[in-house]
Amino acid sequence: MKTKSLGYLSAAALLTTLQLFTPGSFGSMSASAQTKPVHITIAPMTPSPVAWAAYFIAKPLGYYAAEGLDVDIIKNPPRGSLMSMLLTNQVLFGGMSSVNNMPNGATLGKVKWFLNHEMFPFKVMVLDNSPIKDVKELRGKTLGMRSANDEPAAKLMMAGGDLKQGEFKTLVVGPGVPGGAALKRGAADAIIGTVVDRMEIEATGVKLRAIDLGRANGMYNGGAMATTDELVKNKDVAVRFGRALTKGYIWVNENPDASLDLLAKVVPEAVQNRETTKKLMLALNDNNRARYDAKFRVDSQVYQRQIDLEASVGILQHSFPAKDVFTDDLLDEIWKFDVEAVKKQARAGKY
Repeated sequence: MKTKSLGYLSAAALLTTLQLFTPGSFGSMSASAQTKPVHITIAPMTPSPVAWAAYFIAKPLGYYAAEGLDVDIIKNPPRGSLMSMLLTNQVLFGGMSSVNNMPNGATLGKVKWFLNHEMFPFKVMVLDNSPIKDVKELRGKTLGMRSANDEPAAKLMMAGGDLKQGEFKTLVVGPGVPGGAALKRGAADAIIGTVVDRMEIEATGVKLRAIDLGRANGMYNGGAMATTDELVKNKDVAVRFGRALTKGYIWVNENPDASLDLLAKVVPEAVQNRETTKKLMLALNDNNRARYDAKFRVDSQVYQRQIDLEASVGILQHSFPAKDVFTDDLLDEIWKFDVEAVKKQARAGKY
């Protein structure tokens, strides 16, 4: 089946996409019944394609085409734009984190995650020899942030230890290495960071340790999202996309080396330093392993705890039922393929 080469769409190119995509235009035919591929646009919202590599490598692996999908990928849309792009039909599926993008206010009930593949990426870290072991111990102390954009995550994680704003101080120290330097000189007692920040800091010889987040431990961080209307009108397309994406995640988890080779072909700038990039992919796999092992099924109580925490610190206007923002209803159909055969194929690096 012929497909377009992988491309990243500019804002101007979206006008062409919009001519090809109107709500309800995809029908419910199976992939085998399609006379030609269904053209869709997706957008994984991540600054690093390595973080959500499966969205990209599913294309050269042929998984989108096998599901009758002709996929264009918008790489890293502008911060804060993806929700609007979903709601205005500029993209059909978005890869959206829930750290700063939990549906709220007017968007509540209009969009849902249907394949939750991410765990909460942020940690609160201290120097390895620090006596601090729990976020509760940061009362009256200083928390370093990568930028002011980390404020919601800071509030959320501190709420896990029952700390409210005003009971701890925040300081913008910068991402990566500057955060480690702030810890070393005593400007911050702890810092917020991801696995990327930790890797960069520890590469300088500064050892870090993540501390207990209390009620903020084990939270999710979203994944593939669509509007609730499209999940009803075009459920079949969502299932087919989810199945292709899931097979991509099998490759990422079962054969990181081959996955990096594929990613380097389609997004070469993402794999400029292979050794560092591989360490990053392995660390991300480790962080998200629980999602993969659970076949992306969600514990609604975990999502509810996160929603309640976000509401308690004002990130959300109010709490609401977790079922309003996620669904596992498509997972049984998404996983209807020979999983062991795909794992075997991935481990062998054959496609």
